[in-house]
Amino acid sequence: ERGDTRQAGEKMWGAVTVLVKLYAAAKGVFISHWSLKKLYNFVENNVEVRLRDVFADMLDKAFVLHTHFYEGHLDSVAFERRWEEVVKLVERAREIVFKRLARAPT
Repeated sequence: ERGDTRQAGEKMWGAVTVLVKLYAAAKGVFISHWSLKKLYNFVENNVEVRLRDVFADMLDKAFVLHTHFYEGHLDSVAFERRWEEVVKLVERAREIVFKRLARAPT
C-alpha cells in the first residue's frame, strides 16, 4: 500500500539482490545460497572495477531500506531520499546487467 515504507523498502532490497544475482548469472558465477557476505564478495571480486561502485553503492543504500523493514528507523523524508538514490542506482545497474546479458552466450 502507498505509504508503507517498510514494505516498500523490503521490496526494493529484494529487487536489488535479484539484480546482483542476475549479473552474476550473466557472468557465469553460480552461488547456491546468497548471504549478505556473498553478495558483497561477488561485487568486490567479480564486478569490473569501473562498474563496482554502482553495485556496491546500490547494495549499501538498499541495505538501509532492508533494515528499515525491521526497525522502522527512517522518517518519511529520509526514506524518500534514500529511495530515490536507490532507484537511480538500480536504473544504472539494470542498464549494465542487460548489456551484459545481450553479450552472454546462449
